[in-house]
Amino acid sequence: MMGQLGKVLVLAAGIGALVAGRSVCANGIAGDRLFPSTLTVEDTQDDDEIALPTVSWLKRGVNGDNPAGRDLDVTAEYSRSLTSDLSLSVGTGWQQLDGSGAARSGWNNLDLTLKRVTVLNAPHELLVSTGLIADLGGTGARRVGSEGFDTVEPMVTFGKGLGDLPHDLDWLRPAAITGAAGIALPTGPAAKLVDYGLTLQYSLVYLDQHVAGSAVPHWAAPLIPLVEFAAESPFGRSYGERTTLTASPGVTWNSDKVQFTLEALLPLSRATGSGVGFIAQVHIYLDDVFPEPLFGSE
Repeated sequence: MMGQLGKVLVLAAGIGALVAGRSVCANGIAGDRLFPSTLTVEDTQDDDEIALPTVSWLKRGVNGDNPAGRDLDVTAEYSRSLTSDLSLSVGTGWQQLDGSGAARSGWNNLDLTLKRVTVLNAPHELLVSTGLIADLGGTGARRVGSEGFDTVEPMVTFGKGLGDLPHDLDWLRPAAITGAAGIALPTGPAAKLVDYGLTLQYSLVYLDQHVAGSAVPHWAAPLIPLVEFAAESPFGRSYGERTTLTASPGVTWNSDKVQFTLEALLPLSRATGSGVGFIAQVHIYLDDVFPEPLFGSE
């Protein structure tokens, strides 16, 4: 198990790696494209914002040490821009596991995430970020599966809008794809996991604002329908872990201050669960509260 000094050293190394290089931009905008916050696939960005709460429910399958049962999660995350292209997020959550006639509840471990925008190509609506997630062992309740050791996960995320297509394909220009991949490396006896996923989006916001001649109804203009595909697979020694896979169709409603998202959770593997669950989030933007990054200006 890593001590507190080890945790600090890991985070310091991550900061050094992420800060190195030329600044670009630390937001979810590439050209005319806004990439909304996604719920089961890691975001393409982290700005000055609060996700409070994110609520999910699913009848989970048997996986690792977790028996089958109902799983309710309520989480929160706060993100702050440190520089024009670097952000720090802190998050945790409360979980209730109900299975085999016994309910258990408690807090998850604390997560720290550093994320840096490394590529921004505005004309082609391309955004790439690299990051590091540290799950701080021992900060949550063991009865809900929070580990007593740390896990470090390097990751990469991307977003690509199709707004650079020719105008005879105007119907396709509001579409976008985002994705993420990371490797969770535990410092104790647990499986190494590969987290990966993709989202497909069709932005009525983009259609309304940037596609000439579009006639989007007023009630639909703030919406972005999307579907997320998220997976987690063990490699090496599995410790009983199996691949989990979900599809999450849903919609976001966006304004300049808040985003509301509601998605269904559809298990695509037996280890994931059964039936239909849901995930929902209230996402509050804090640009007016923090118009400048913590260190320096845009």
